[in-house]
Amino acid sequence: MTDEAVLKAIIAKLNKLQIPYALTGGLAVSFYGEPRSTHDFDLVIQIAAGGGIVKKLLANFAQDFYISEEGIIDALLHRTMFNIISHETSLKIDLWIMKEDEYNRTAFARRIKTSVLDLDLFILSAEDLILSKLQWYKASEVEKHLNDVKRIITIQKDKLDFVYLNNWVSKLAVGETLKNLI
Repeated sequence: MTDEAVLKAIIAKLNKLQIPYALTGGLAVSFYGEPRSTHDFDLVIQIAAGGGIVKKLLANFAQDFYISEEGIIDALLHRTMFNIISHETSLKIDLWIMKEDEYNRTAFARRIKTSVLDLDLFILSAEDLILSKLQWYKASEVEKHLNDVKRIITIQKDKLDFVYLNNWVSKLAVGETLKNLI
């Protein structure tokens, strides 16, 4: 099984469970910017505790993936992430629980349906991927996040909604970092 097949299987399972999602992380950066290697796939998912969601996730993923009930519960409780790991390929997929704040609700609502790796899926917009990477840089000071932003801006510059970006960089307190990159 290829990494592409693993991603297709995950998307199919999320669709079956009617769990809204958006591709983010390195694969999304490769879509908008220059391709780069990544050791995992990242998806933002919109789920809430209750309704048997933990049991549904376990029932749908456990046969083909390592998945931890405790990991899901902790991610739901703290609005963080849990991961699943393909038994066949050892590919790790981080499933990030969407945060319930104004920015994250707006970013998720702006996700775009597109085709990646011959697969129709939802992906964060280029602007929201930039904002996400700027927030990750602010929290971690890991240079790869700035490099990702540079790649996206270089390739997408004429297509970016700078009014939207400028509005949110101010609210998210990442404007100075973006200003230094443009």
